[in-house]
Amino acid sequence: MSYANNVFTLLHNPNVFTWNTMIRGYAESDNNSTPALSLYRKMLVSCVQPDTHTYPFLLKAISKSLNVREGEMIHSDVYALLEKITELLKLEGYVPHTENVLADIEEEEKEQALSYHSEKVAIAFMLLNTAPGTPIRVVKNLRVCADCHMAIKLISKVYDREIVIRDRSRFHHFRGGSCSCKDYWEGEMAEDFANLQSFSVNTLYCRDQPIQAPSSSHG
Repeated sequence: MSYANNVFTLLHNPNVFTWNTMIRGYAESDNNSTPALSLYRKMLVSCVQPDTHTYPFLLKAISKSLNVREGEMIHSDVYALLEKITELLKLEGYVPHTENVLADIEEEEKEQALSYHSEKVAIAFMLLNTAPGTPIRVVKNLRVCADCHMAIKLISKVYDREIVIRDRSRFHHFRGGSCSCKDYWEGEMAEDFANLQSFSVNTLYCRDQPIQAPSSSHG
């Protein structure tokens, strides 16, 4: 890592991918979490915002060291804030889209599962570690679900933050309780979800049908 670090120090304004690569390198090659955490703090000072990959790399670095207390503190702070965010959003009229959780679990468990979606965890992490008013940017390789879309609109209003989400299909630019997609995307997602439900029902129906023996013709 010494050579990589020497090259890294020569870079002018490294982006989040470069910072994550270095943090990951230390996480995978060193049993000491200090270098990875030190880089993370320098990253924040440099006004480079963490993304959804930064947090897992940090936890990996901490989990390999003897000092797991810092990892537990980061983890507990993020999830405590997620609970607070959910309560604040409910005051703004937020109702969790639990119908999108297909698992056969209790309603409360469905709400908790929704609150732990990766983009919400990333946003909570950034709210804790960036200055008020700092824009938040998150990149993910899957589509933002309807519940997260509604929640992030409200988060942008409650916390007065500009939030940009790049998902599999488009950019979502949230500001003041609105999204740049004008909620057109939610219609697409609702249609996809309806198609999924229809597919599931039809699949179950077909499985329940008795298997017909082929008719035989006798000459």
